[in-house]
Amino acid sequence: MISGATVGGKATSNNTASSSESPAAIDTGTTLIGGSTDGVTAIYSLISAPPAAQRRQMTAPSSASTVYSTWRRGWGANGPNWIIGNTFLKNVYSVFRFDPLAVGFAQLSSSVAGSGTAGPTPPSSGG
Repeated sequence: MISGATVGGKATSNNTASSSESPAAIDTGTTLIGGSTDGVTAIYSLISAPPAAQRRQMTAPSSASTVYSTWRRGWGANGPNWIIGNTFLKNVYSVFRFDPLAVGFAQLSSSVAGSGTAGPTPPSSGG
């Protein structure tokens, strides 16, 4: 369940990305983030970018801060579904556990953030 979102240290109003907790799927096969119009608009307003004309698709500027979300296990029928893809996952360490079910996120270290690599590349052997 997604219960809130923070962008660059700023929380969405009432620290929620929608009017209530919403079911969410963490999907490594999805590139983007999808959610309710209200939730996406609340998050989008925190990155200081002009809204898209159609409001069906919003693009974050490359300088936008990493989006962090607050999660709670459980699925319910209330609230819109969210799908969280690699746009979010590339900015955090992700840990998945099967029993008991859990997903965890941690901030990238400064040597990884923004570079996509974990520091200097070791020299390669010649053969």
